Amino acid sequence: MDTPSLIIDGKEYFMPEPKIKLWRKFIRYYEKFGERSNSEEAYTEMLDIIATAFNNPEITPEVVEDNGNLKDLTIYFDYIKSKVTGTANAKAGQVPNVKAPSKT
Repeated sequence: MDTPSLIIDGKEYFMPEPKIKLWRKFIRYYEKFGERSNSEEAYTEMLDIIATAFNNPEITPEVVEDNGNLKDLTIYFDYIKSKVTGTANAKAGQVPNVKAPSKT
C-alpha cells in the first residue's frame, strides 16, 4: 500500500510510520465504535486519528477535513489500521514465550 499524503497549499505531506500515541488512539476508537463508525462523534475522532498519524503540527483535524476528500478519509484510515495492527501483531510475535515461575 502506498504511503498516503495530503496536499496543503501546494505542499505534499506524507504519513510517517505510526507512533505509539497513534496505536493508543486507534485502540480507544475501536473499543468505543467498533467497525460501525457512522456517527458524527466517530467522524470527529477519525479526523483526530488521521491528524495524529501525520505527526506534524501543521496538520490538524480541521486541516484534514478542509483539504482531504471522502475517498482520502477511507484511504488514510485503512492505511493506519493496516500499519497499526500489522506492527502490533509483528511485535507481539517477537516477544519471547517466557514460562511463569514454578510454585514450590
